[in-house]
Amino acid sequence: VATATVGVYGLRSTLSVTPVSTTLNNMYYNTVYLSAPGTVNYSSACFSDNATATAFLINLRDNILINNISSAGVARGSTIFEQNASPLNDIVSDYNNLYASGAQTDIGRRTTLYYNTLASWTTATGNDSNSTSTAVSFVNAATGNLHLAGASLTDPLLVGIPIVGYTTDIDGNTRSSVKPFKGADEPPAGSSVLSLKINFQGCPSVSNIYVLLRNSTSPYAIVDSVAGIGGGNVACNINFNSAANGTPYYVVVRSVNAIETWSSGFVTFSSGTASYDFTTALSQAYLSNQILVSG
Repeated sequence: VATATVGVYGLRSTLSVTPVSTTLNNMYYNTVYLSAPGTVNYSSACFSDNATATAFLINLRDNILINNISSAGVARGSTIFEQNASPLNDIVSDYNNLYASGAQTDIGRRTTLYYNTLASWTTATGNDSNSTSTAVSFVNAATGNLHLAGASLTDPLLVGIPIVGYTTDIDGNTRSSVKPFKGADEPPAGSSVLSLKINFQGCPSVSNIYVLLRNSTSPYAIVDSVAGIGGGNVACNINFNSAANGTPYYVVVRSVNAIETWSSGFVTFSSGTASYDFTTALSQAYLSNQILVSG
């Protein structure tokens, strides 16, 4: 809970004991999004370095750090915050996306000095000369779904640099070996993302599903079909490679735990994203092909 003396931090380093030899702490491919409204005078940072160990180095690469917090009072927020004057140059940061849009938020902070732009931060620190500062679209930031969505799925400003040994993203999807995306999520090349929610009467947990997109007119030809997961009373992301923006499709779900079920309405992708929720009403399925369970 934030107070006037306790801030909000996404990632924080607090090492206080000097190691025997130089220690390198790598922080790669993280997505941090801060957006809580400020009702008290508190500071915030996506990454805060409070380390006092003189031989402790922090390597920040290919991260998406976004601070949209609007704090009450005079406290300020930043994407990167170097809290202590000594050691001051223990962060090596580059190829990140640093974005701050809230009131009283800055790209970077060093002790009591604030840097409102990426250019001023780079000049002061020598860091992030290859980083970017662009807004990012997520599937649903309000619920913590920080998978890339919309224009961000193909935004060249979100392309990072390959890092040896890191070949998959948070979902286990293969990262590009040439142009990986910054942050935790690596969108498939040319993909469109459907946020799909469907439950199964005999299986309360998530289950393997097969999802098809079909044309909206007879003979309802299959446009794309992919395997994924569904159920568990949560929305799951399904990535399609052949969906076109502005074109209506039927969504068809196949599972070992249910008979084949079609959406009653159409799904239309906009900027590479769409959503469909079978659970809001029986009529969300074609011919109301569902049963109400547990209220």
